[in-house]
Amino acid sequence: MSSPLERLPNELLDQIISYLDIDPPSRARIHQEPNQDIAVSQNKSLKYLSQSSSRLATLLRPCLFAHARVVLHDKPSQFCSFVLKWDLARYIKSILILVSDNHLARLVTGRWLTHLFEFIDPLWITIAAPPRIIGEALQSSIDERHGWAFAIDQQILQLQQNSYGNPTAHQSQPPENIFCTRPWTSLFFNEGSSLKAYNHYEYFLSQVPSVLGQWGHDFILMQNSRDMSAHFEGIESLTYTAIFPFYNHVENVCIAMQLLPRLRVVTVQLAPDEKNHATELEQRGSMDPNDPWMELESSYSVIGFKIRTQPSVEEFRTRDLHVEAIRPELTRILAEELRGWTHDDQGVWRRPPFEESS
Repeated sequence: MSSPLERLPNELLDQIISYLDIDPPSRARIHQEPNQDIAVSQNKSLKYLSQSSSRLATLLRPCLFAHARVVLHDKPSQFCSFVLKWDLARYIKSILILVSDNHLARLVTGRWLTHLFEFIDPLWITIAAPPRIIGEALQSSIDERHGWAFAIDQQILQLQQNSYGNPTAHQSQPPENIFCTRPWTSLFFNEGSSLKAYNHYEYFLSQVPSVLGQWGHDFILMQNSRDMSAHFEGIESLTYTAIFPFYNHVENVCIAMQLLPRLRVVTVQLAPDEKNHATELEQRGSMDPNDPWMELESSYSVIGFKIRTQPSVEEFRTRDLHVEAIRPELTRILAEELRGWTHDDQGVWRRPPFEESS
């Protein structure tokens, strides 16, 4: 006997499904310290409902696979054939690529990315992977000489475009750089935590393995590369998340922002989330607990100055005003560096119209 749910018209079933549809867990966790659990969710309502009948499975499939997840490894995946079999490419709104193996061959990484973008056209793509893999996805060689001091296993890269669902509109030569695959307008990078490095003597001499920091370090080379410059032209929004990076590293990140000629909105988070107790854990070592906070304040001085002197930037956002102990000082620093800008008292500063940078 069929259930009463089966007798409902598709319009009502679609309405029910809409209440069960939620954002992917990776969307909420993207600012947290990166790890492979970014996609773990206890909410499986859509999955369970799809298993109740073939009719519901058909109705749910576009919604159920709107946010796809792929684990990148050496062996062939069934993901591509599954998407093609059920004609899901037009419904995939986002894709999360997880990489845990730092020794994954570059050829494998490039082949996977090329193959994926041949038949899907997501609104955004998220890659959670070791620093080297993130660099290779962007065709950038990352300096990992001091990687041991930071012990950063995972970082998160996210790129977003303005539309999705039309893979045939982007057919071209197989891309070597993920920037080449789509007209991306938004770049997000979660660098991970630098806290472990504070336990080492002259920590500030260490270089965090970071694609943004590398771009700043190699700014002249990057600026003179026509291929790379063309990839950056469409980026209008940049979000940089890291836990207590050194101010001299943040300066390199700010230098890298100059590679983005149309950058309008910059969002920064340099302190841990409210529920993150990483600082207390690291204090068990030899770290001076004042050092990370001093670096954070110095970093905001650098950021404020660089933002003000980059004319394309119209809006700056900080996600760190939730830390009450540093809120007054951060507000003072940014008010001084972004003088003349309006502040909404919620961490958003806007450049006044027709202001000239100084």
